[in-house]
Amino acid sequence: LVYSDEEYEKLLHVEDWTRKETDDLMKLVERFHLNFILVQDRWEGDVTVEILKDRFYFIQRKLTEARNIAASEGEENVLLTKPYNRQHEEQRKKLFEESLSRSVNEEKLEQETLDKARKIETMMRKRKQSHKAKTGSESFEQVVTPPSGGVLLRSEMILPKVPANQKYSDALEGLGFGLPTASHRLEKPF
Repeated sequence: LVYSDEEYEKLLHVEDWTRKETDDLMKLVERFHLNFILVQDRWEGDVTVEILKDRFYFIQRKLTEARNIAASEGEENVLLTKPYNRQHEEQRKKLFEESLSRSVNEEKLEQETLDKARKIETMMRKRKQSHKAKTGSESFEQVVTPPSGGVLLRSEMILPKVPANQKYSDALEGLGFGLPTASHRLEKPF
């Protein structure tokens, strides 16, 4: 959306941006078809892509609100319902850059943790299948599912004989994790 002089003064004037800078931004955005990396490359001065996007989407949102532009039938106006969040984008970019700059040891540690998690998952699945085969009963999740349109009272639930947190604790210890669960009392608090 393009603004008039009156709209700029009434809606878009802010301390951090001059009229010339705003006009230049709008021309570059149009020229490069919303490719903000190219806009930043052509921008005179030190400014981030997030700052440019923030200003552009601020302008578009204010003009959309002022002109009462509605979305098409059955669609939402993203400019109004999901405004650009500069802080979120800067944080996301920072976390992404940190993940790319991890050392080999950090990547190896993460991969080992994921492998251990897969082993635990596999072991729990096997135990669940063997428990089901031994008892011939439904799984715990199926037993505690409330009837359609009703409420299942705790007194009506058929609970498994082995406490769930003890089962998980045993599985973790079998894989070399000595992690206490809520059912264990710690001799020494953390």
